[in-house]
Order: sequence, then structure tokens, then C-alpha cells
Amino acid sequence: MSKPTKPVIESGGPMSDIFNGSIALTGICLLILTLFQVTDKSALYWVDECFYLTAACYLLTTVSAYLCLRKPDRDHLRPLTDRLFLLSLGSTVLSIGVLIYEFQAHA
Repeated sequence: MSKPTKPVIESGGPMSDIFNGSIALTGICLLILTLFQVTDKSALYWVDECFYLTAACYLLTTVSAYLCLRKPDRDHLRPLTDRLFLLSLGSTVLSIGVLIYEFQAHA
């Protein structure tokens, strides 16, 4: 008798990449926010609000990508996940721009 084989879960392709990237970038946003809180710079700058928005966008992207990976029948979420990820990337660029502006203005 042969042993039953376990089902193989295939890679999610772009959704897997989006999921992993969103998790990592959420962590980076939270690290930046923590640094602002520890150094007590959050009261002086608007950049922490921008990074809160960015972290929230990445968190929504992570949840959406997870649902796409977990339930293959949710193909209708794939375009939403792509758009959320692009919105998150745009929010990152905006946050970095505000960070650079704030540091130059208060230097």
C-alpha cells in the first residue's frame, strides 16, 4: 500500500508577492511611526499621519491578498488587491515626500 499524498498548494503568483511585500512594508511603516513616537518628533510633523495612512493601506492590501490566496474562488478581489497595492505605493511616495519636506523645513 502506498501512503496518501498531501495536496500541493501552488504559489499564488502575483498575489503571493503582493501579500509578502505588503506585510514587509506595513512593518516598515510601523517602525517609522515608532521611531517618531520614541524621539518625540510626532508633535512637530505631519509625516506621522501620512505614514498612518500608508500603514492602513498596506494592511488592507495584506488582508485582500490573503483572501485571494486562501480562497481561490474570490477572483473578483484580484483587481481590488492590485489597486490597493498601487494606492499603497503611491501613499509611500507621498509620505516620503512629506518626510523630506518636513525635515528640510525644520532643519
